[in-house]
Amino acid sequence: ALTEAKHQQQFFQFRLSGRTIEVTSEYLFRHSDNELLHWMVALDGKPLASGEVPLDVAPQGKQLIELPGLPQPESAGQLWLTVHVVQPNATAWSEAGHISAWQQWRLAENLSMTLPAASHAIPHLTTSEMDFCIELGNKR
Repeated sequence: ALTEAKHQQQFFQFRLSGRTIEVTSEYLFRHSDNELLHWMVALDGKPLASGEVPLDVAPQGKQLIELPGLPQPESAGQLWLTVHVVQPNATAWSEAGHISAWQQWRLAENLSMTLPAASHAIPHLTTSEMDFCIELGNKR
């Protein structure tokens, strides 16, 4: 419950449109001067791409951040984009590295997996009056 309250009361809000993240400041008087936006794209929890961008947002202003071309996963799975606003320097009330805002979006994923390379071996067929056997490599 405390984590949800912290998320609802964060001073930066986010919107994703394509590869563009819109960061909106809800500060009334404070210009962002100690914030970095860290982003990460992960497939089933395994990072595929990440980066960081300094935030330069006026009070009640917006900043658009264009993500670079993201790699296409080679397999199916859950694809997520996560952003964190991190304070690189300590303040009167927080240590360096404090996360002051975050958001996460599920991204469109591959609907099929990449097929393994086809074997160029030819299966061998053996037949008799009672049965048949197909062999390929060491498999029957």
